[in-house]
Amino acid sequence: MIRKILLQNKTFFSIILVFILFFSLVLYFGTNRIYERESKWRDEAGTALLNLGFDAIESAFSNFNHHLTFLKSLPSINGFVESDFTSFGYRNEAIEIFYKFTNITKEIYQVGIINDSGLEIVKIENTEDGTKTKVPFSELYARNNYYHLRNIINI
Repeated sequence: MIRKILLQNKTFFSIILVFILFFSLVLYFGTNRIYERESKWRDEAGTALLNLGFDAIESAFSNFNHHLTFLKSLPSINGFVESDFTSFGYRNEAIEIFYKFTNITKEIYQVGIINDSGLEIVKIENTEDGTKTKVPFSELYARNNYYHLRNIINI
C-alpha cells in the first residue's frame, strides 16, 4: 500500500515536472519572440525618428542655403562686398535689407556680414522679446578670436 502511494506520488510528481518543463519552455520561447518583436519595433521606430530628424535638419539647412543665396544675389549686397565694405550707402541698404528679411523669415535668429579679418560689419539680431534690432556700428565686435571663424577663413 505504501509502495502504491509512493508510486502514485512519483507519477504525480513526474507529470507535474513534465508540465512545469513544458510550460517553462513555452513561456521562454513565447516571451523571447515577443521581446525580439518589440525590440525590432523599437529599432524601427528609433530609425524612423532619426530619419525624420535628419530630414528636418536637411530641410532647415536647405532653407538657410536658399536664403543666403538670395541675399548674396541682391545688387546692394554685391555692391557692398565689391566696395570692400567701405560704401556707407550700400551698408545702409544692406542693413535695411537684412532687417526686412529677418522680420519676414522668423526662423532666422541673426544675420550679418563679417569681413575677412573677422570684424563684424553689419548685424541684425533678435532681442529677448523676439523683435529684430539693428545692431549699431559701435556695438559690433571682432570675431577673429573664435576658432571656428579662423577655420572658415583658412578654408
